[in-house]
Amino acid sequence: MKKIVWWSIGVVTVLAITVFFLLKTYGPYYNIYVMKPSTKDYVKIAITQMESQGLYAKGEQWERAKEEAYQTTKDAKSYEDTHDALRKALKVAGGKHAFLQTPSEQSDVKDQVAYPTSKKVGTTLVLELPGFMGSEKEAERYAKTLNDALEKHDYERVIVDLQNNDGGDMGPMIAGLSKIIPDGTLMSWVDRKGNSFDATLKKGKVNGGGTPIQVKAGSKDLETPVDVLIGDKTASSGEITALAFKGRSHIQFIGKDTATYTTANTTLTLYDGTQMNITNYKIKDRTGKYYENNPIHPDITSDKALETALSQ
Repeated sequence: MKKIVWWSIGVVTVLAITVFFLLKTYGPYYNIYVMKPSTKDYVKIAITQMESQGLYAKGEQWERAKEEAYQTTKDAKSYEDTHDALRKALKVAGGKHAFLQTPSEQSDVKDQVAYPTSKKVGTTLVLELPGFMGSEKEAERYAKTLNDALEKHDYERVIVDLQNNDGGDMGPMIAGLSKIIPDGTLMSWVDRKGNSFDATLKKGKVNGGGTPIQVKAGSKDLETPVDVLIGDKTASSGEITALAFKGRSHIQFIGKDTATYTTANTTLTLYDGTQMNITNYKIKDRTGKYYENNPIHPDITSDKALETALSQ
């Protein structure tokens, strides 16, 4: 009996040690920590994540950037001391669209939440969509504001103004406009190996991209003409929202070339709450066209896009 007890204790001990070792070694890559990492391990975790996810984390340039990051941070005393080196490496791994945000920088963004506005100009409904980053509750309000405007107003034309939309969370933007966007595949995300998966829209909810907010949209309206206004401040999720209209009938894009952040990011969180927003996908729109930080071109070029749209 004693042998069985001791054997059981031994097995449990071995299992506990094994689980601890596995969590210590691999847990940080899933944001699971059993102990505080050293600054050296903090950098290793960040670089490994970049190498695994980054759209451009391959080849000689990446190898040089990786080595430089390790060398620059080898004497770092705090996590903060490593951030400049990690930012530099992240730009190589993910390109121009990738960025790092400390907890204090994230708080600054959250304090600047803005919501869509709507107005009627004659028989035209004008929807202005700012960029958005916020909580799920705030995302629900953002989407509901758009959907309510589309459901409650009578109109013969819709203008979707994305000229000042600098990106953020595509989920509530597209969900809120779902009444006038076709269901099905919105676009595809394509990684550096050519693997892909789809972002889809169904019954007022976006899956596979952004916060999966669902609105109570009524029947689809795909016959009303829609003008999408774009410009050089239309970026990231603002551009992705514009791409969601590609392939729709009765659609035209008015304004100027967009800001060229037409790739997709994944957010990875480090031990201290610092977030690495790393670019890991290029985009294929509904029509089969690929985008990789190149612009969306307007059908009608105009420096005064709203005036141009309203004059038609």
